[in-house]
Amino acid sequence: MILKHTWQRLGLWGMIGAIVASCSAGPPPPPLRVGVNPWPGYSPLYLARSLDYYPEGTVQLVDLPSTTEVTRAYRNGDLDVVAIPLDELLQIAATRPQIRAIVVADISAGGDVILGRAPARSMQDLRGKRVGVESSALGAYVLARALQIANMNVADVQVVPLSIAEQEQAFRDGHIDAVVTFDPVRSQLVQAGAVTLFDSRQMPGEIVDVLAAEAPLLDQRLEDIQGLVQGWSRAVAYLKENPKDAMQRMAPARGMTPERLQQALQLLHTPSAPEVYTMLNAQGQGSLVPTLERLGRMMVDHQLLSAVPPNSASLLDPRALPPEARDRAPDSGQP
Repeated sequence: MILKHTWQRLGLWGMIGAIVASCSAGPPPPPLRVGVNPWPGYSPLYLARSLDYYPEGTVQLVDLPSTTEVTRAYRNGDLDVVAIPLDELLQIAATRPQIRAIVVADISAGGDVILGRAPARSMQDLRGKRVGVESSALGAYVLARALQIANMNVADVQVVPLSIAEQEQAFRDGHIDAVVTFDPVRSQLVQAGAVTLFDSRQMPGEIVDVLAAEAPLLDQRLEDIQGLVQGWSRAVAYLKENPKDAMQRMAPARGMTPERLQQALQLLHTPSAPEVYTMLNAQGQGSLVPTLERLGRMMVDHQLLSAVPPNSASLLDPRALPPEARDRAPDSGQP
């Protein structure tokens, strides 16, 4: 009888201990707030959500109209993870050096464009013309590089600041003669007769989009961020294996038809997890470090950045990638 009561007491104390432990652990952390703009390259984030690839309650996608708004919300502390191009990463790093690229989302290969109005056929035809451009580092950078390649400079055109939401109507109404843009605006204006004067294929490897977060957050919530990245990686694999279903799932969130979204994604390269690991690795062939350094120097030359970061390698952090990404990366020697 004494033994029976002893086990009952032990069971009771065990229950009490479990309750105390659960209470002391506190509530679960809030979802990671991930800032996203309409760029098609970020579509796998929505595919992962549609397929329930994120651990429950860990990821909240926050839709914002432009990169400018994403960056502003991040600086204001309203976002934990941001989807941004590398040039924006460099600008943020100038004042918040602990920001880290944790995933390479895509590499633009024709997705970023400058569209003009017929009879214009080249950038040279834009001399003295009004060019609409978003007030972001990327918009300014694409315009500056396109002018440089055409042996022109910013003084040769009239720059008209326009948000992405304003660009299509401004072009259709004749308020601008050309526009620096991307999908879905690109495909809508091309269908309406706009002419492509320049695209990112003429500056290969320079426009790279990433997901980024700060190093302290990686330290504090690595498991949640790994869940986000694992969901992304699974979604990219699903997109390649089941493109038709993937387009159906992603298109509504992107404000595009499945057909137009598929066309837009054909102008991007979406790297696999092993490719991403190679790019985020500070050393070895394929690393983004030379790209960051070259981009930084160009941005300084075009007065878009005050100085190149002293250590570009510190802006890359692959530790949230799934283990198989490292095992299968080209430089790992694995098949």
